[in-house]
Amino acid sequence: MSSYEQLQPEDDDVDQVVERLIASRREHVQRESELTREAAIRKLIRTIEGKLTGKRDTDVHVDDLLTELLELLERDGDLDDALQPDTDVPGWSRVTLKKYRRKGEIPRNRLRVFRAIVHVARELGYLGGYADKSRYTAVVMETLDVPGANSKVREGEQTPIGRRRLSADSTQDLDDARVEIPHKDCEHIMAVANPRQGKDSTIARICGNLKREHGYKWISLYDDGRNETPMIALPNEDPAIHDVLDEFGQEPRGYETTVFVPAVESLPDKLPANHEPFSIGLNALSPELVAQLAGEEISSESTQRRIQKALSEARGADGSVEALIDRLQTYADETTAEVQVTGLRDEDDLDDAEDEDATHSYHMGEDELLSNIAESLMLLAAEGLLRDSGAETNIDMREIIADNESVAVLNANFVTDSLKYLLTDLWLQLIYRARDQDPRLPRVALEIRELKDLAPSKLGDSAHSHIVKSLQQTFFFLSSQGGSRRILIAGSTQKLNDVYKPVRGNMPIKILLQLGPEKITALENAGYNLSPRQKNQLKDYPTGWGMIYNLGSWKWPIQWAGAHCGLGMGDIPWRDRYGRAAGFRVATRSTRERPWYDVSGTKVTDRSPDAGEWYLTTDDVEEAGGFEAAVEQRRENQVTSTLLLESVDIDTDRKLELLSQQDARERLLQRIRDQHEFPQELETWLDYDLGRIDELLNVLRAIRDGTHTSYAEIGDECGKSGSTVGNYFSRGEQPLQGIAAKRGDIYQLTNAGKRALSFPWRDYLD
Repeated sequence: MSSYEQLQPEDDDVDQVVERLIASRREHVQRESELTREAAIRKLIRTIEGKLTGKRDTDVHVDDLLTELLELLERDGDLDDALQPDTDVPGWSRVTLKKYRRKGEIPRNRLRVFRAIVHVARELGYLGGYADKSRYTAVVMETLDVPGANSKVREGEQTPIGRRRLSADSTQDLDDARVEIPHKDCEHIMAVANPRQGKDSTIARICGNLKREHGYKWISLYDDGRNETPMIALPNEDPAIHDVLDEFGQEPRGYETTVFVPAVESLPDKLPANHEPFSIGLNALSPELVAQLAGEEISSESTQRRIQKALSEARGADGSVEALIDRLQTYADETTAEVQVTGLRDEDDLDDAEDEDATHSYHMGEDELLSNIAESLMLLAAEGLLRDSGAETNIDMREIIADNESVAVLNANFVTDSLKYLLTDLWLQLIYRARDQDPRLPRVALEIRELKDLAPSKLGDSAHSHIVKSLQQTFFFLSSQGGSRRILIAGSTQKLNDVYKPVRGNMPIKILLQLGPEKITALENAGYNLSPRQKNQLKDYPTGWGMIYNLGSWKWPIQWAGAHCGLGMGDIPWRDRYGRAAGFRVATRSTRERPWYDVSGTKVTDRSPDAGEWYLTTDDVEEAGGFEAAVEQRRENQVTSTLLLESVDIDTDRKLELLSQQDARERLLQRIRDQHEFPQELETWLDYDLGRIDELLNVLRAIRDGTHTSYAEIGDECGKSGSTVGNYFSRGEQPLQGIAAKRGDIYQLTNAGKRALSFPWRDYLD
């Protein structure tokens, strides 16, 4: 047997394969013929309509066109059934067509015949509506059926998130024209459009569908300050989107939502019950996250090792932020590492050249970056964002992702923009780490509105470029590696080239809605070939219409269904919308209601409600038979989250005094001087731990109690090598310089050395 024969395809049963292929292809040819006939019927209907309105597109007489149309209908095997009384075809229409079929002549009232034909064409499925003779097919997310991930719906049962329009004379089968957006490998999606043209609505709808039908955890990560993302908890209030949802046979709805807000003192006294203050616990940090929290980038392995050591020691102590900052400050300073090397000695530095092992000191320079990180963490801890391990407000990202029945929204609008960017970056890192460490967690749909703010193409456009640079790189990492961790990014932007090129290049699915000429040119410059017809349609699309670049080809035109949940409304404050959805009235500047009921059910008689205050009238309560009943009656049915205002429960009395190391040292030195005489030569010892001080005190005792003439003799007395003792005098920090000195041939203590032996070090150092 030739080696090539093993590579050739084989059939188990040639006869069965031949019969199956012939039958399949025959069925395909028959279906193509039917589609061609259906398209011809729709085209004839449109042509006859033109003739009846006076158009002269063709010289063919209208009677001939009607005859041709009726002959095409006769080929439909279901025509007789369509003319039965139990159909939706009106009686007069059935009578008219039956008379024609019997006589074979077009009646004089051609319009009546045409109307009768339209009714039958609709019954047979050739037309959906008459005003719009187009056909529509569904745009859906693909169903998952892979190891570890299965959709909640079967193939063909997905809820449409849009519909693709086919021209009336298209011969394409609706199933073949159906658009299925892939996400098996969490392919990232970018929506590009002019302002207020539906890009945020579209990505919110996609994320909602991924959550409801495919088991994703929906995390909405960025709000630009308008408090739009918390509206995910409310049903959509836009009348235009209501109309579109109605066309799709769908209704607005709010999603069960937890809005995470930083646990800082600047939070309002009261927030809706679905708002949860959060902090970052020391136990969640890694060296990279520590640096990112500080808005810094680790520049060397040495710095990373020092941070890791500081974290390990802080966790091993009491898990407190103070312990971490203390260790970071310690390792930020200059230190000396001692390494004992057998057979080496340096006679230039040692005054006794005995044949012994030599100890070499290596200088570790001051780490300014580490010092900056420590200072930044102090500020975060003072704000309340960074807390000790075990603090009640600390988030556990694994638990957040595991709860895929609710949407998680990060709303950092209560802190400065720089902290908002830092927290966004931190959440991204925590999400990736959680999915990386535990693949059993649900997939994540990461919604990012205005992606250009977090991954801009030009850092100079940002007021916080040093922080945004880190975010930019995080998004690049997630766009390239997130899919393998089953994190799908769905982002929106107004202009393609506003987004960092490596990020947008890693988002293969592009959704375009209405765009201006300049933005269309940007697409072409990025390598997307658009036909003149596409470009003209992009400029003129109504709100919510667009096209999709999917699996290497464009599909258009598409009407996107719009978000079920609430979106931004520039004229209404977000708390007012929450109040109405929760079942209350919301006072305006002109409200003069008195008496009235506040949110706790208390009747207020001495004033009118302030603008923005939630309230009920006395009529509301009396008609419902009670306060709670009134709230329940007025509450929107599609709201699943608890929206009532509650007091913000965080530790606002937490007092955290964090000093820089220099300030702490000066304060300690002042305490000592207030109670003791303390020589200047000993001030450097305040930076040592007690173990180091005990070593030095042992050397001083050996000098005090003996008459030693060399480092070696001192070392023998105190259990150190002569080279080590020599280093105390002449290398690195020189801790014994000025503390002991050689007078004549004998080493003796100075006054500072004598004070070192009598000073109560343990009262001040721990």
